[in-house]
Amino acid sequence: MALVLLLAITPGTASAEDKYVLQEKTFRVLNEAREKMTAGDNAAALSKLKALLPEVSDNQYDTAVVQQTLGYVYHALDDTDRALSSFMTAADSGKLPPEVTHELHYIIAQLAIYTGANDSGLKYLGLWFADATDPPAEAHLLAASVYLQKENYKAAVPHLQDAIDKTAQAPRNWYEMLLGAYLRSDQLQQAADVLEKMIVRYPEQRDFWLQLIAVYQQLGKDRKSLAISELAHARGLLEGEEIINLVRQYLYLEMPYKAGRLLAQEINQGRLQPNRENLQLLINSWLSAREHDHAIETLQQLVRLDSDPEHEFRLAQLLVDRGDWRAALPHLQAVVEASGFERAGEAWLLLGMCRYELNDKPASLAAFNQALTHDRSREQARWWVQQLSEELEDSPAGS
Repeated sequence: MALVLLLAITPGTASAEDKYVLQEKTFRVLNEAREKMTAGDNAAALSKLKALLPEVSDNQYDTAVVQQTLGYVYHALDDTDRALSSFMTAADSGKLPPEVTHELHYIIAQLAIYTGANDSGLKYLGLWFADATDPPAEAHLLAASVYLQKENYKAAVPHLQDAIDKTAQAPRNWYEMLLGAYLRSDQLQQAADVLEKMIVRYPEQRDFWLQLIAVYQQLGKDRKSLAISELAHARGLLEGEEIINLVRQYLYLEMPYKAGRLLAQEINQGRLQPNRENLQLLINSWLSAREHDHAIETLQQLVRLDSDPEHEFRLAQLLVDRGDWRAALPHLQAVVEASGFERAGEAWLLLGMCRYELNDKPASLAAFNQALTHDRSREQARWWVQQLSEELEDSPAGS
């Protein structure tokens, strides 16, 4: 850390009119010390100043200036602890000109923070801010960095905001620091406001888009979250599970057709796998949108992928609802032949209905008799068996 040597020294005899005047010898030795420092002989400068210090002990102003100069020498010698001690002694004396004390406060704050003495650094930085007319961005950033280390996120926020406001093109990490401070202090709306600015400045940084989506969801602003998700998707910034989350957002906000259209498009274009989970989500989307033909097509695809009895039964139900009795038959037959399926009785019922509609009454009756053996379907099956038995009896051909 480079420090600028700041000394306001004037030789002469102090008077009531001018209290910032050094004794002649003090002035001479200080100049000699400065010359040694300029020549890079900091050890010689230190020797002169240490010898001078006891001689000016009865003059508080001279002592303060010598301590100040010692601070620069110690710093040049990489003795930060002694430099800090000397600067503090000078500044705390109250004998230096206000503008010099003001600058020393900033130097002390920097050194203290550099050595990890954050509390002391904040103390002197606070004194410096109190007298600063227009603190630069760097000073605000210094304060913010300490508050962040101390996990005092609310105190860091105004300094980070001031640092950004005072910089034409603030670095991205400043915005990230401000965002982190807002999030860690549960200031979610402010975090969203920062993220809005960040996606404008850094539109290709997908993490910022994803964070904004999540923050709006936390705020309960689901429509805003959806709008950001749609923009991110349009930019090609969403991948895999993030696209699935957009589909779920559509479903949550009761837009199932949009959910189905998006998911089908992503699967067809190869950006999402046509696996069991994605196909089931697509089926649910189409069913919620009352797009039964699309749901049937997707279920047929799922059955080819995974011949689970549940999928077969669901497909058969949709085909029966559409009146496509013959197409439903093989799926119902697969269900009733599967072992351990809980809804087997209902499958036998549907199989009986399909056979009936296809005018195969004996096979229909056989299916309903099977349905009689299951608790869930017994009552309906009993009614069908009675009706069919009567019809078969009245039939001249017995069929």
